[in-house]
Amino acid sequence: MNDFYKDFEKIEIDNMIALIFIILSIINIIGDEEKKKYIVTNDERYNQNANRLFVLVQLVTTIVCVFFVYRNYNNLRNENSSINEIRLIGSILIFVGSLLILITQTSDNSINNFPII
Repeated sequence: MNDFYKDFEKIEIDNMIALIFIILSIINIIGDEEKKKYIVTNDERYNQNANRLFVLVQLVTTIVCVFFVYRNYNNLRNENSSINEIRLIGSILIFVGSLLILITQTSDNSINNFPII
């Protein structure tokens, strides 16, 4: 029974993460619309709004990546297997990439700095 609840809880968490990514995608679309308004009007407010939205999306994405690193690390500790090692290495690489994008997004707010994820 205990494994059943663990598996059920894991699925619930994965569903919540999927919902978070759906919301982040919608926010990203709103940010894209703000960038379009900036291009058309050259009003800096739209550019700033878009960049704030993109930073928010990337920040939340980075936090979710931290969760995956933590979960994959615990999985490796509980069951030392090559698949768990690969998952941990992959989640670390994705976290580092997400962190680098976040750093780039916060340090350069030019028009050419569209998010790439």
